[in-house]
Amino acid sequence: MSELPATPARFGQPLRFGILCRGTELSAWQAQCVRQLTAVEGVVPALVLVEEGDPSAGAPGRNGIPLLWRLYQRLTRHKLQSERPATPPGELARVPSLRYRTERNGPSGRRIRAADVAVIRSHELDFILQLSDGEDVRGDVLSAARFGVWAFRHGDPAKYGGGPPCFWEIVSADPITAVSLVRLVDGDESQVTLKENHLRTCFKSYVKARDSAFLASTDLPARVSRDIQLGTGDYLLAGATRSPAAGRRLPTGRETLAFVARLFVNKLRDAGGWLFRHRQWCIGIVDRPIQAFLDPAFAPSIQWLPWTGRSGFVADPFGLQRGSVATILAEELDFASSKGRLVAIEWPDGGSPTIHRHIFKMGVHASYPYLLEHEGGVWCIPETQAANEVALFRALQFPVRWEKTATLVEGVAALDPTLVLHRGRWWMFYGVAGRFGEVSLCAQHAPSLQGPWVPHAANPLKTDVRGSRPAGSPFVEGGVLYRPAQDCTLGYGRAVAIFRVTRLSPTEFSEELHSVVRPPPNCTYSAGVHTLSRLGGRTLIDGQRVVFVPLLLFQELRRIIRRRFGGLATRRPAHAPE
Repeated sequence: MSELPATPARFGQPLRFGILCRGTELSAWQAQCVRQLTAVEGVVPALVLVEEGDPSAGAPGRNGIPLLWRLYQRLTRHKLQSERPATPPGELARVPSLRYRTERNGPSGRRIRAADVAVIRSHELDFILQLSDGEDVRGDVLSAARFGVWAFRHGDPAKYGGGPPCFWEIVSADPITAVSLVRLVDGDESQVTLKENHLRTCFKSYVKARDSAFLASTDLPARVSRDIQLGTGDYLLAGATRSPAAGRRLPTGRETLAFVARLFVNKLRDAGGWLFRHRQWCIGIVDRPIQAFLDPAFAPSIQWLPWTGRSGFVADPFGLQRGSVATILAEELDFASSKGRLVAIEWPDGGSPTIHRHIFKMGVHASYPYLLEHEGGVWCIPETQAANEVALFRALQFPVRWEKTATLVEGVAALDPTLVLHRGRWWMFYGVAGRFGEVSLCAQHAPSLQGPWVPHAANPLKTDVRGSRPAGSPFVEGGVLYRPAQDCTLGYGRAVAIFRVTRLSPTEFSEELHSVVRPPPNCTYSAGVHTLSRLGGRTLIDGQRVVFVPLLLFQELRRIIRRRFGGLATRRPAHAPE
């Protein structure tokens, strides 16, 4: 097929989907997935398919599960928030249901009886969503809906041969856990990947790792459905690849014991990290334009801001060059309060910097003071996530006096909002944090800086620990837009990835990795970098080093004691290593 098949959605009618499940109860992540699907305008449930008889029939039985792994599952099952029983969304109460029977279809899945497939076809579904992470259905049912049967993959079966979600990633010390939605293709374990999210693996807790993977996958069907409605879902027709089915390889007793021991060691290492190893940031200047970082072999020479003491740090630099003086806005964080504030730094070439404080009046934590010049004015869009808005400030007397002129976006806890004027339209990229710390890239667009700002039709654009969160100034080279983003694969603030934007419109977005920027290994701040921004023909950068700060140790111990004995759930400070 060369184009998407005609669907009712293309003619203003609803996109109809069926749900294929192995029982009448849904788990929390499954219910959330259905709610997100039905929240998309023009997407409606049309059929619930429930397997008749014992759902475990034909699947690996209790005797096929190694004893120690079965015991470990029993001990942890009650802690899994994502897999607790949940009340099905109310929309399903009015949806017709069909009880179907299956028969074995070789070692890789189950086949639904021909009579049941005929009934399914009569409902004229656009797609069927398989809400289970076990054996796939195969056979004629895969063609019973216009866009086939979609299934989840929590983990990477192609890499690890299937198995318990997130288990082999922890065993293999794989920093990334992939979760995906695939279209099943009739054939031996064939599939087409539709959407993927890439998460940072939680090495210290299998429960958190598994919850994160399941809950982070719930938006994938809704995102594919929106693409179908927009006519941008051509990837549904991509060539199939062969991948092992999920849930096949189970850990032996020895592997289970080694896994539990690894979790214990990881917990100790993590505790030692945030008790005794503390991040301290500093900003520097590179005497080369930001485009120089497109060269993977570029080794920058960095002039670091003179910064002494361990009471805090400065990071997130954005600036303007005025003659021989670099004027930089940055976040300054005091460890005693754990609250960031914005400062201005005037740093003359060959001279000592001057720091101006109290330049913004804000009652919340502020950081990432994104700076731009436009129509003769100097503007700043700081991150004020706690205020649940993206605000625009104008300089009355740059850089020490500012006034708030507009609220560009309300009701969004935006991380690192980053603006760029590209091909006559303003674009705002920002991150949105999820429940388990994952960050999704979102965008808005507007005809002018003041707005009105409209959310991108495909939000969230992606959820990827390797490059969702913005990390500085987008720039154009050779007519191509490049977007710096944080690469947190090995931890927060370790590297900056530069992406080449290949498609950008109100309905489409795609990008591909161009290069990754890491700090020079022998410099003072060699533990990480998470901002690159333009400073005329030069570049601002920030770097990270790891130090021991006694104050932070005592703060963390006090927090643990209060949580343990006072019943107070307090959040780990922003400077704690991950």
